[in-house]
Amino acid sequence: MRSLIDLQQEYSGMLAPTFRGFECGEGWSAVLDRALGDLRRSAPQVRLSVAKEKLGTLRLIMDDKLDANASAIARRAEEASAQTCEMCGEPGRLISTDCPVRTRCATHEADR
Repeated sequence: MRSLIDLQQEYSGMLAPTFRGFECGEGWSAVLDRALGDLRRSAPQVRLSVAKEKLGTLRLIMDDKLDANASAIARRAEEASAQTCEMCGEPGRLISTDCPVRTRCATHEADR
């Protein structure tokens, strides 16, 4: 699995000037890599403004919110993240207890 720093370097040309870095766990690096690769092929003019965890899933916000390809890619990434542990990348599920909603595998379920 590639690190988020590696992804930021590889896809630097696809990141908006306002991009602050990936605001999520390393476990989603494969989901991000797939989404950014798809963006590079299907919507190369679109720039990623924000990539963060929100309500237990990955949210990708683009500078062109009307591009249908970019919207579909962001939706697929969000769906994939809901089944991928944000900490390690193993299969996971959305969990909610007294803490915010998170996506975790059985090993990391107790980690907040």
